[in-house]
This record gives sequence, C-alpha cells and structure tokens, in this order.
Amino acid sequence: MLAFNCCNILEKLPLKIEALDTWGERLVVATMEGSLLIYDVKEKEDGQNPFHVSLSGESQKQFAKKPIQQIDVVERNNIIVSLSDGYIYVHDPPSFNLRTTIRGAKGCHLYALDTSRSPLALCACIKKKLV
Repeated sequence: MLAFNCCNILEKLPLKIEALDTWGERLVVATMEGSLLIYDVKEKEDGQNPFHVSLSGESQKQFAKKPIQQIDVVERNNIIVSLSDGYIYVHDPPSFNLRTTIRGAKGCHLYALDTSRSPLALCACIKKKLV
C-alpha cells in the first residue's frame, strides 16, 4: 500500500511558490512576492484529476512585504506562523491580522516548530546559532 498518491492539482501558478502548508481542507501557498494564496481542495470521485481545487476568497495579496520563506498553520492554537525578511511573525486566521513578531529571532533564516507541546516550542536558526 502506498503512503501517498502523486498527481498534479495546479499548474502554471501566477506567482513563485516559496512554502506550503495545509489548513483543514485548504492548501496554503506562500509566495516570493509576499502573497498568501489559499486554495480549497475537495476530493472528487470521478474524472482524471481526483481533486477539485479553487482559489479561496481568503487569499491575501499583501500578507508580507518580502518573500514568505516558511509558513505553518497551527490549527490547534488558531495561529499562522511565518518567516519573512528575517523575522518570525504570528498571525490570526482567518483575519490574518498580525498578532506578534517573535522577539529575539531577528535575522532568522529557518525555524522548527513543535506543535505537540503546550505551549508550542519554536527553535530559530540565526546565522550559526540555534535560539
């Protein structure tokens, strides 16, 4: 039994994709242009493509001023964590209002998020340090 089935669900997207995550039955696409595209993904029973994909009205053209390098939707905590321009941001879905910027993580280029803990645990990579 295969763990995954591979198939095309979208082609020729208008923006360069930097990061992905899922949010329930939605696919969250973070772009180089700072946009956050949210697609509703529904399974189909028939046809060549097993999924019906449509752009959600929740998409945000100006989510970030710079490329969104990393994105995590933490449904249990009702937050979106993103990395852009060396900063880690926390937003509220579905309004996408900025909740906070993680202090002490300036210059971050990568992070890891442990969602199995309460409160959440986050490790940021800043130059040659893990914070």
